[in-house]
Amino acid sequence: PAANRPPAVDSLREIGRNGFEVVLAATAVDPDGDALTYTFDWGDGAEPTDSAGGIAVHAFPRNRFDLYTVTVTVDDGRGGQAQAQIQVDFPAPAANRAPSIEVARVLGINGFEAVLTATAADPDGDALTYTFDWGDGSPDTQNAGGVAAHTFPANVFRLYRVTVTVDDGKGGIYVTELVPHRPPPAPYATPFLSVARVLSRDGFDVVVTATAVDPNGDDVSYTFDWGDGSEPTENLAGLADHTYPEGEYRAYTVTITADDGHGATMSTEVVIDFPPPGQNRAPVLEVARVLTRDGFEVTVTASAIDPDGDVIT
Repeated sequence: PAANRPPAVDSLREIGRNGFEVVLAATAVDPDGDALTYTFDWGDGAEPTDSAGGIAVHAFPRNRFDLYTVTVTVDDGRGGQAQAQIQVDFPAPAANRAPSIEVARVLGINGFEAVLTATAADPDGDALTYTFDWGDGSPDTQNAGGVAAHTFPANVFRLYRVTVTVDDGKGGIYVTELVPHRPPPAPYATPFLSVARVLSRDGFDVVVTATAVDPNGDDVSYTFDWGDGSEPTENLAGLADHTYPEGEYRAYTVTITADDGHGATMSTEVVIDFPPPGQNRAPVLEVARVLTRDGFEVTVTASAIDPDGDVIT
């Protein structure tokens, strides 16, 4: 019989890949028409794969980035063989690049509610997550949109540092800080008593009036302390009447206090005298008020009456 002639490998190529799983295809011809068997030695220490059709599938070790040399042996069953090799490469991926925050700012503040926004870019195109640490001990806010609202403690006037962290999920992070600052309100100005006087008196009955203005526009309440141990009179009108003890001939100091309800007050005094009958009676200051003020320069006016008709200075 004629001597056996070995087969010859016609082609060897990669026809598919999914992750670390690879599909190889080999074709060979045998001049004697013998049936052929293909053996794939994967080059990674795994058992070789035999195939009659010349197609084989193999899963290489996951996440092992290496270059493998696969050897295919074609056998005709009669001692005739042929070999071919192909390299299967799993290159290491490029190192992850961290994202960077392009914009981080306060969109708006309403009362103690602040809205912040952040925009970041990732050079690898990774999906990003934004985390807002509000700096007030409250839980962080996390989202993918980069916009977050938060209500800080009411009436706590201080500076908060908000930390914004952007994460690409692959170990790349970028951190920045924002300071949404709400300054404390301007201090309340003291109300100004422009008028405080005795409006009328009849025996031991008196009517006292006072007028005050508040620079902040606050409502002003008035307290009249009559100076005789009785309960003070409080109202918003600035007008109060009082009856002193009948027959008690003496001078009383009435203290009038204007209060804006926010801790700012101003007080002034009016003296009401009840002299004994037949004695000289003191004049009564009817009006005492500031006419104008310019910086630290003021103009004050006063008018009084004397029950005995005396000339007043």
